[in-house]
Amino acid sequence: MELIKNTAMTSMELLRTKSEDEVYDYRLEVENFLAFFREESQYLDIDNVEYKSTGATTYITDYVFSNIAIEVEKINLSSTVFWEELCSGYLITFHPFYQDCEEVATDILKQLKKYYETIN
Repeated sequence: MELIKNTAMTSMELLRTKSEDEVYDYRLEVENFLAFFREESQYLDIDNVEYKSTGATTYITDYVFSNIAIEVEKINLSSTVFWEELCSGYLITFHPFYQDCEEVATDILKQLKKYYETIN
């Protein structure tokens, strides 16, 4: 429990070193990523029977995974720059068997919201 407390305090300390514009820009990037992921992820669960005869399932799935992977890479780069040495807790992983994109992006937004609540 103490480790979690110390990590949270460290996150808040790091956030205090960021300008308002830096925090706003990063929050916007995360919100845009989350909106993108929610939109694209609706295509991850395609009815195989419906598309089997056309081969569209493979195409759509490959295309969607590729798009998501590119966006995950971008948001992880932004997270690494923004969170510095604390970035590991804010990196997103995505592959067919594990999708934490939405969960991590939402956690990031919650962390930023907590920061705004403490300064206001």
